[in-house]
Parts: sequence; structure tokens; C-alpha cells
Amino acid sequence: MNVLLNPHIIKRFPEKRQQIIDLCTNDRTIGELCEDYEKIIDALTNAVIEVSSEEIPESSSLHDLVHLKQVLEQEFQDRLGRK
Repeated sequence: MNVLLNPHIIKRFPEKRQQIIDLCTNDRTIGELCEDYEKIIDALTNAVIEVSSEEIPESSSLHDLVHLKQVLEQEFQDRLGRK
């Protein structure tokens, strides 16, 4: 995966830019995590465009995507801390 073509994870953790690039290049699991994060951000962007109300019901897919984004960010931070 070319992290530079998928910059969302770098935008989220700019202080870890070089570490992210190195890990995504050399660690398949981290690379897959970055790809999943990119997909979630894209799905969130599309879902937000479609939402017409100001409140996000907990039962909505948008709420689920936000939660999944947070889970992926935490896992990524945990993995960055271990390397």
C-alpha cells in the first residue's frame, strides 16, 4: 500500500508521519489497518453527505462508522506504541 496515496492516517497522526510510512511499507498488518482506516474515512465522508438531520441516531450506520473509526485509531495508536 502506498500511504502517500492514502493520506487520512497521516493527517490524523501528523507527528508520526515517517513512522507510519515506514510501518505501512514494512508491516502487512499495519498496512491493512491503514487501508481499513482509509475505507472508513471514505464511508464516513459519503454518509455525512447523505445525512440531512443534525442528530445522528445511535442506531444509524453513521454512528457505527464513527465508532469503528475510533476503534481503528486506538488500535493504530497501540501498534505505534509497540514499535
